[in-house]
Amino acid sequence: MNKISLLSLICICICSKAAIASIPVAYDPFAAGLSAAQEEDTRLAQHITYSAQRKTVLAIFDDISNQTGVKFYTGFNNNDWQVRDRKMNVYVKDVPLARLMNAISGVMKFKWSRSKPDDSDYTYRLYMDRKAILEGEATLLREEKKRAENRSSFVDFCLNPPDVSDADMAALKNDDPVKYLYLKTGISGALGDFFRAIPNAALAMQSGDILSLDSSTLPNASLEPLRRLVDGIGEIASTESSDPEAKPDLTKSIRVQVNRPSLALCPAYVLGIIRVMDETGRSIGLPIIDPNCASEKYIAGATAAALDENRQMTDLEQQQSDSLFNEDAIESDSVEPPMEHQDDPSLERTIAIPAISCDLSDTLRKISEASNISIVSDSFNSGDLSVSLEAGKVTFAKVLNSVASQCSYNWMQFDDIIAFRDRYWVKHRSFQIPEAWMQRWRQDVKKTGKLSPKSLSEIKSLAPSQIWANVLSDDILSTAYEFELAQ
Repeated sequence: MNKISLLSLICICICSKAAIASIPVAYDPFAAGLSAAQEEDTRLAQHITYSAQRKTVLAIFDDISNQTGVKFYTGFNNNDWQVRDRKMNVYVKDVPLARLMNAISGVMKFKWSRSKPDDSDYTYRLYMDRKAILEGEATLLREEKKRAENRSSFVDFCLNPPDVSDADMAALKNDDPVKYLYLKTGISGALGDFFRAIPNAALAMQSGDILSLDSSTLPNASLEPLRRLVDGIGEIASTESSDPEAKPDLTKSIRVQVNRPSLALCPAYVLGIIRVMDETGRSIGLPIIDPNCASEKYIAGATAAALDENRQMTDLEQQQSDSLFNEDAIESDSVEPPMEHQDDPSLERTIAIPAISCDLSDTLRKISEASNISIVSDSFNSGDLSVSLEAGKVTFAKVLNSVASQCSYNWMQFDDIIAFRDRYWVKHRSFQIPEAWMQRWRQDVKKTGKLSPKSLSEIKSLAPSQIWANVLSDDILSTAYEFELAQ
């Protein structure tokens, strides 16, 4: 983890704990159940129809307050952006306000408190669930520690390769197929020589930092190891496709990238990435995968067998490797496991849905409209994946399961409201930055057509994952930021 990433995470932890500590002790309005809450405050029984797509929690409850007359506060104060700026999708029709409040707090891992100042009406405050947040932060730290240890082990293996005989290699093929494959293809030796020629590349791979090198900064001693690396990666690629893409031409102007901003969005078993590109756009890359995960062991063994037998991997081998990678992705400490659902006759009704091919936010809106079911969900830029559904009549449960599977989400029920929660919410939440920053940077671009030096400096000081999840996913900021980088 680089210093900026670590500082960001520490700040998140400090802010979270300060926010939690500052919450006044107040009565949980739902402690005795929804019915009791509505009896104590009849305003919560009023029905509400409301729609919000990728709006902040602050904006959503400002809207609901205006519509219902109930006063809501979000966060422990106006500076608690980690609650106020979290985004959601809400598509509800004619539901009791209490049920909507309960569904929102449940899916977002938040809590409600209620107070009654003087003789006025009850007011409600939405704040972070102390237990869920602290547990989430702890899992991220454990996961990153393990990832850092695995990165260090990989770099050490490349820099200090074992001296193995033919007999040792034969044993290694069964005992440690990942190391066997790296040694057989020469990738580990090539990387070791490349790291020795460019120590900063070894440090970047070890720490997870991003390093970009071009022909003007690549020493001559790095070119021969790069050629061997490209050849080794090409060997592996030849087992996956009968028509692999052309390898980059190292006689041209080239660029080598160690890691990239999207690395933080990858499953925890992805330790790093190295990519070599030439000026024509041809490129070849190698994801560095945790050698301890079952999927990497399997695919390394299958790839090695294909190389030894001078063939491509079979369809069955590739399908098995994909399945294992998906299984390993949910083994991470910070990933919420898929939820199991009990049979519910109400979810077995058939609904007619249109053909859908769009991001998750639009998908949930269209499903809500087609099924007349109220839906809420969290919403992260980094988790708003594309969904494809064929038009036709299908059970509601099948639709929910398909959407959840395609987007790595869980779905759950809060009375008659369906809620979707990102299974990677702990990690994606850590990428969050204050919306006020984003608004200030957007104003720069709207006023002058570009980012000011101050704004550009602020963006560059963010962790790569924060840039990727916020700036590069923003329609206004992404173009301006990429233009400034190209100058």
